[in-house]
Amino acid sequence: MKITGHSGCKIEKIDNTIRKYTSKYYPTERLHQQYDKQKYFRTGIPGIITPNVLYKTPEYIEMSYYDSYNFVEFCERTTDKEFDYITQKIISFIDEEIDISNSQEIDIKIFEDKFVDVISKIRNFPKKIIEIWAEIKKSKRWTFPTGKTHGDLSLSNVLIAKDLRTIVLIDFLTPFVDSVWQDISKLKQSTKYKWDLLLYE
Repeated sequence: MKITGHSGCKIEKIDNTIRKYTSKYYPTERLHQQYDKQKYFRTGIPGIITPNVLYKTPEYIEMSYYDSYNFVEFCERTTDKEFDYITQKIISFIDEEIDISNSQEIDIKIFEDKFVDVISKIRNFPKKIIEIWAEIKKSKRWTFPTGKTHGDLSLSNVLIAKDLRTIVLIDFLTPFVDSVWQDISKLKQSTKYKWDLLLYE
């Protein structure tokens, strides 16, 4: 069975495991960061799990397979009560990330480098955002909440087990700043801007 995603990685189901391969935009270092973050993931929220990572090579990582629905499939099958239950779990997970975060001063150059990288990859980048950024970067340092995060909490990385009560988190990421704001922005990307629906076009 072949599975697709946004990263461009080749993903295969082999028996009861998932094998995720490196790609042009997902090199070995990034894949191994996902492996390590997923391996040591812990949450105090009942009913949120992640696949066990089994081993890694320079070409791929392998993890256990969970028979699950993606979030779109879940929405097609769920009742209002089940939907509210799952969304509350996601909110509780974000609350937990906030609770364990620590305020940290971060050099704004880290954000500037990321901003330059992003606009270099997007045609017709909105001028208004560039103007807003010019004002923001007048500050030399930011105080930011940092700590344990998923790192890429778009709804395409939130699977729902067939019992419709268990969340399976996949595709952890070590972002340029490990902050709960990263996960909040990813959820907004999914809910307001419908990022995950691109998989179905």
